[in-house]
Amino acid sequence: MDNFSDVGGVRATMVPMRPSAPLPAHLATAPFTVHEARSAGLSSGRLRSSDLTTVAPVLVPGLS
Repeated sequence: MDNFSDVGGVRATMVPMRPSAPLPAHLATAPFTVHEARSAGLSSGRLRSSDLTTVAPVLVPGLS
């Protein structure tokens, strides 16, 4: 993926990336599970955003 647009066949214009949507307040200050995030309405794309870090392996009791 690149951040350049094709304007008239000339790749010269940088296209800025959209900032990530803010997290809900209850998820913004502490680690959370994917289940908690999805229950709060976050999309899978939002969970892949570069401002979030995945720590693995994580065992979460009670979700299976």
